Amino acid sequence: GRQILKNAGFAGFVCGYNAFTITDDKLARGIADAPVLRITPSRVISGTFDPGGRGWIGLTVAWLVLLALLVLLVAG
Repeated sequence: GRQILKNAGFAGFVCGYNAFTITDDKLARGIADAPVLRITPSRVISGTFDPGGRGWIGLTVAWLVLLALLVLLVAG
């Protein structure tokens, strides 16, 4: 429970819980009736910008073109 609360970030503080200072007993009582939603992906489809994807190529080319245009504009 504590790690989930830490990962929730600001949401934990909004609910009145500080994951770094709350005691285990208070945390257990506070989240005893909290709903838990478990998400299980049925299949994983890798995207362009996932590790091993080729999305970085297009971005790199775009930045290089932009840089070249800026250099030409300043030098020009």
